[in-house]
Amino acid sequence: MVDRLRGGLAALIAAALVAMPAAAASDGPANGARPMGMGGAFVAISDDANAPLYNPAGLGAAEGARIALTRAAYFSGVADPLVSQDVAHIIIGSGGNGFAAGITSLADGDAVYRETVASVGYGRGFGSSLRVGALVKRIGVGLDDANPDVSDNPYFADGTSVSAITTDVGVLVSPATGLAVGASAQNLVPADLTFRQDESAESDDATTTVRIGAAYRLASVAGSAEQAALADVLRRSIVAADIATGGGTTGVALGVELGLSDTLAARVGYRTASGYGESVGALTVGGSVGVAMGGGTMHVDFAADIAGGDLRDNMTQRVSLRGAF
Repeated sequence: MVDRLRGGLAALIAAALVAMPAAAASDGPANGARPMGMGGAFVAISDDANAPLYNPAGLGAAEGARIALTRAAYFSGVADPLVSQDVAHIIIGSGGNGFAAGITSLADGDAVYRETVASVGYGRGFGSSLRVGALVKRIGVGLDDANPDVSDNPYFADGTSVSAITTDVGVLVSPATGLAVGASAQNLVPADLTFRQDESAESDDATTTVRIGAAYRLASVAGSAEQAALADVLRRSIVAADIATGGGTTGVALGVELGLSDTLAARVGYRTASGYGESVGALTVGGSVGVAMGGGTMHVDFAADIAGGDLRDNMTQRVSLRGAF
């Protein structure tokens, strides 16, 4: 029963994830409106408070305080989604040391299934070319025991909630001016989320997913632009690509961020996920508007997925509030 519940949830979210998870909140980042506007290609960027979701090594570059709050609505409106996910992270860093804390909550519209991930992390920078980081996470999964499909099923006789602890690790390297290469591994320590605690029950571990990516900041080539306006945009722009594998699935993400000004950005991306004989692709678009306040900047980010294949009539939307102080 739990496999059907979790598998069904994963199928719904497959179009919105770089790698299709068994437990969506714990196995796939797929959040933050800024990263997802770029198709989720963020492993080698990770330069804001979305870093814990993609690559904890990004914490090593943090200076001051950074926050990110995201609301994701899968396949419906933001106010009334079929599946919703809420994410909050804060990072505080100085002198090459960065600390993070966060929480992610995912639930279906009827609140039958829910997941919560609480995390703390640390990142360290070594000069300007190397950063490493790690995240410790507590994953909690629960089912509504008032639902007859749950309460009447003997599989859940031992309880309708389970939790486990696991870790993420990451590294970021800058081998040349403007170029960054990143890698991260999620759920590196086995996290058994099996509800039934007996010898006959198979282990239901959170999927270990490995992501590798590269990003290039176009500021390195801005000087070659003949038009001043184009050079100004290039100085704020990034192109990125990621590949992810884990749990029998493989995903590819491509993305571009165009910095139109210090407070305006436009993003576009594309990603695919394939596994278990299925494949899905999604075009992503997004943007942000920022305002200066209190010695820092706050951005409102938006991203939308336009899925293909069997999910072509569905859309996933994300709205984020992101700040640096």
